[in-house]
Amino acid sequence: MVDRRASDVTWNLYFSLVMQLLADIIYFVAYQESTGTDPFDVELTHSDRERPKLLREQNILKQVWTVFSTSSSLRWCDKFSMEY
Repeated sequence: MVDRRASDVTWNLYFSLVMQLLADIIYFVAYQESTGTDPFDVELTHSDRERPKLLREQNILKQVWTVFSTSSSLRWCDKFSMEY
């Protein structure tokens, strides 16, 4: 049986890392430093297509999605949800 408190900590840590990575991508595209503000409130001050182009050319978002979808944490969470 899985310790529920340990699983909650693991899931919360995983979720916070995912959210931080996505926020960092938003700040990268917007040419801004992460200041702890909500990434959805970021306003573009520098209109440039180079950074989004870099993300596309390097398949960054596809790689991020692959990591998230094949993560052992996701498989572990599926297993955990089936036990309860």
